[in-house]
Parts: sequence; structure tokens; C-alpha cells
Amino acid sequence: MTDTSLTENELAQWCKALGPHLKGLFLLRIVLIDGWWAPILDILREKVTESREYHKKDPHVHMHDLQGAEMGFANFPMWDEEVAGDGELEVRAYHYVTGWAYLNGENPCRKVLNRNR
Repeated sequence: MTDTSLTENELAQWCKALGPHLKGLFLLRIVLIDGWWAPILDILREKVTESREYHKKDPHVHMHDLQGAEMGFANFPMWDEEVAGDGELEVRAYHYVTGWAYLNGENPCRKVLNRNR
């Protein structure tokens, strides 16, 4: 999916329709115009995990230029050490979706939301 604007509900519906046969996931220049990225990342992580188990290998995942809500359209002070740490939020979101161990299963967008409530 590239170059589009969606609500959280629309994007969640699209993500939930992805099946275990997923071999590649490409999200490029997506603007979330209503809602939050945190639940979307949870769905994507689940779908990537299902695909990994089905194919016995990791699917190719590419996420770039995600915008809106926690990713920067809203006024979130996300660039502090605790939240941003060693990289951009988008990179940490990619690592969460693909299951990198250093995040300990913690959704970085949910951390931003929890910190700003």
C-alpha cells in the first residue's frame, strides 16, 4: 500500500484481511487521518507472526514515511530519550512489527500514547 490517507478503522480492516500467506508487507507514505498507529502495529505484528509460522521464514516488511497521530502529525513530544531511544519512532515501529527482541514485545507507539495521557 502506498501514497494514501486512511482512518485507523479503514487501515485496521485492511490489515485484518491479510492472511497467513503474506510474503511481503509494504507500507509507504501512509497518512493516518483519524485514530492511532498503536493498534495498527499490534495487528501487523500478529499478521507477520502468522506468516512467519506458516512459511517458516520471515516475510519481507518495508515501512517508510508513516504519518499521523503518534508518527508526527499530532503534537506529541516523542523525541525524548525514553521514547525515541536509539532511533526514530518509525524504525522502532518496524522493529516491533517484525519481532525484534530488544523491544521486549513493547509497542513503541503505545508507549508514546501512554506517556502523553
